[in-house]
Amino acid sequence: MSVPLILTLLAGGATFVGALFGIIGQKPSNRLLAFALGFAAGIMLLISLMEMLPAALHTPGMSPMLGYGMFMFGLLGYFALDRMLPHQHPQDLVQKPLKPLNLKRTAILLTLGISLHNFPEGIATFVTASADLELGMGIALAVAMHNIPEGLAVAGPVYAATGSKNQSAVLVGNIGVGRNSRRGTGVCAAWPDDFPGGDGLNHGGGGRHYGGLVGR
Repeated sequence: MSVPLILTLLAGGATFVGALFGIIGQKPSNRLLAFALGFAAGIMLLISLMEMLPAALHTPGMSPMLGYGMFMFGLLGYFALDRMLPHQHPQDLVQKPLKPLNLKRTAILLTLGISLHNFPEGIATFVTASADLELGMGIALAVAMHNIPEGLAVAGPVYAATGSKNQSAVLVGNIGVGRNSRRGTGVCAAWPDDFPGGDGLNHGGGGRHYGGLVGR
């Protein structure tokens, strides 16, 4: 098994660490769930803007205009996905205790959204580690750090709604190692000209994909 693949698996597997905080001990409160979601959002924004976007723009042969263009493409694409998926904002709702059904629905939507988000993360980790192992280790660590609150964000609502640690673990495993790693590395294999291979990295293609990943 290659080192880039191992790093990708470890980054995805970090989601389980977050799940442990959500399913060990008493059921998490709504305040703790809100903290986990906000913390996860902050970490993802920091990594995207401070790590991935600069790496894309500094890729040899990468046009800044193209890099920012792919960033906007990913941003608008994810915004469109958010608009299409059914969801409700807390400020639009009458303040009342959340029912288990509502918590479970929230967890399902979170699973779908985070799974789609983890798809480019797997690509980013694998591509970066294949081109530059030292930088790839940094990206894998950053992705692992923000996968921890993601695991809590999904496992917490499921456990609060059902009281089942098994269901929480299954969902977290699905969005963690499964989708983050298998799908990301699968796409890298499908388009070898744009990703690291035996002849090295197509820098322009790698930068384009990196820019899109940051936007997502």
